[in-house]
Amino acid sequence: MVAVSTGLLTTLNNDETEAVLGHEISHIANGDIVTMTLLQGIVNTFVFFFASIIGHLVDRIVFKTERGLGPAYYVTQLIAQIALSILATIIVM
Repeated sequence: MVAVSTGLLTTLNNDETEAVLGHEISHIANGDIVTMTLLQGIVNTFVFFFASIIGHLVDRIVFKTERGLGPAYYVTQLIAQIALSILATIIVM
């Protein structure tokens, strides 16, 4: 599905609008969007996995939590997810 805004229609002439729509439809025909979506999903799975491992390591080794998950796990996992997500997005781009 390709959506067109009124701003695009009022700003561009018919030839320019046709070129923009042709470009966007070529993304659909080539499967670019599906491939990028699947790739980002796979990379995000690794981000969550490694963030959990980093959270456990910091919680157990640095803060010496012996039972359950301490607050350090959640804070570290959140920070690791943000950092790893930025790196993953750079890789996907």
